[in-house]
Amino acid sequence: MLLDLQGRVDTEETHHKVESRLVFLGLLPALVAMCSLKSLKKLTPLAVLGTALVGAAVVAVVVNAAPAFRQPAATRAAGPLADLPIFFSMAVYCFEGIGLALPIENAMQSKAQFRAVWLGAMAGGTPPYVG
Repeated sequence: MLLDLQGRVDTEETHHKVESRLVFLGLLPALVAMCSLKSLKKLTPLAVLGTALVGAAVVAVVVNAAPAFRQPAATRAAGPLADLPIFFSMAVYCFEGIGLALPIENAMQSKAQFRAVWLGAMAGGTPPYVG
């Protein structure tokens, strides 16, 4: 996270160099404050903020990707082989939450429906990475 943030600040246009240690020290008080909260209910506003920021990021990605969809002839059907590791890392990240499946199954009222729900979630999550 720090290196990503550092890469976004250290651009040729801004001519700013930020050390990752300084970024970490800047974020440390907020991290310590969040870790010291004893109730998860107090983290709810931060979770809402995080969800809103993720939604804004999705909108930004769609807006930036829209020109590629307007010119389908200019896009290739497949990328170079050098991008294959990125594809697999994205796919692994997509299915990273697989460890949450058992608690969800145990919390379901009808455990018999879990397989259908699980396969539906997998079928819904796979096409964006394959297509």
